[in-house]
Amino acid sequence: MNRNILIYFILIWVTFIYVLDNIFMFYFTKKAYFIYIIKPLMWLIAAIIVHRFPKVRYKVKVRYKKFIIEWIILFALFYVTVEIFMGFVCGFAKNPYNLSLVRILQNYMVFLPILIGQENVRSYLVNSGHRYLFLKMLFVSLLFTLINIPLDKILNIKNDLEIIQFMGYIFLPKFCLNIMSVYLVYLGGETFSILYIGIIEGIKYVLPILPNLNFLASSFIGIFMPIFSMFFIQNIYLKKSKEIKKREVYVYKEKPLNFIFITFTSVFIIWFFIGIFPVYPAAIATGSMKPLIKPGDIVLVKKIKDNDINAGDIIQYKNDNVYVFHRVIEIVEEENEIKYETKGDNNQSPDSKLVSSDMIKGKVIKIIPNAGWPVLIIKNSKENI
Repeated sequence: MNRNILIYFILIWVTFIYVLDNIFMFYFTKKAYFIYIIKPLMWLIAAIIVHRFPKVRYKVKVRYKKFIIEWIILFALFYVTVEIFMGFVCGFAKNPYNLSLVRILQNYMVFLPILIGQENVRSYLVNSGHRYLFLKMLFVSLLFTLINIPLDKILNIKNDLEIIQFMGYIFLPKFCLNIMSVYLVYLGGETFSILYIGIIEGIKYVLPILPNLNFLASSFIGIFMPIFSMFFIQNIYLKKSKEIKKREVYVYKEKPLNFIFITFTSVFIIWFFIGIFPVYPAAIATGSMKPLIKPGDIVLVKKIKDNDINAGDIIQYKNDNVYVFHRVIEIVEEENEIKYETKGDNNQSPDSKLVSSDMIKGKVIKIIPNAGWPVLIIKNSKENI
């Protein structure tokens, strides 16, 4: 059978599993027999089908396979160790999984067939010919990132804050893990990636408590650790197999350093947009502050203390789960508490109630015209007034 036809068949099968797992009209997908029997069986069938295809060649030489496996196990355990260490900083939470022996076995009977099926499919898609290899690896990374994100997590995103949280908590960590997995199957096949993912993801089914990581720790570990591990394993393999020539060592070392720098930068950008730092951005969706601030503008908001607010400042405050950007027109004292009367520049009258200190998020320090239109196109914002 033509190789392209086989690849199309695999992609259709994977898409069918994802659709069956996520389309809500299929009520039986929420039943135990689908979760514990049908879905794992479908991925095992995918693995069996792939094994009947013509064999593919991997990059790693057989005599170095054991050496690389040892490093893969080491880096997977290092990943878990870093998470546990950060748990002592951020705290721990009770494992939501039932830890009885029967339940543990049931969980692994679901986890392992799906893992084996996915990694066999990933390996074949990556190694079935090396034409357009980079694009193929990128496509497979994106494909397996998306099929492992429930559709409702994407559909339930409502505002730009949730977009950033989704990217930092879910998409980017999964994408980086899939980049690492794609490299491992390219290097030595499904065995390499099954070991790496199996240790990182499988350990959560047996530990009584799990690290309760905050956004910074979760996004940093999830993004940085797989990429760092990938470059380190690539480096030690190339040195072991003597595929790095002396004149190429300096050039080769620059590439991982550049990628690590880009990874760090990406993480800090996510933290900036989520509001971790003292200054953060927000997109404006309505025209209550026209002509100074128009819909589609980005404002930079600085977190402040009460005594930093003066009449004339534009503040961001939260009113009934809605973020409002209006100007302070008067500072008043009510019931021995300082409150602020606010008004949109484009509104005819002041806001109906005074703003208390606990409602204030920060004040606007910079306006960037039209920079927020991409955000407004992505979402139907109900947040900024």
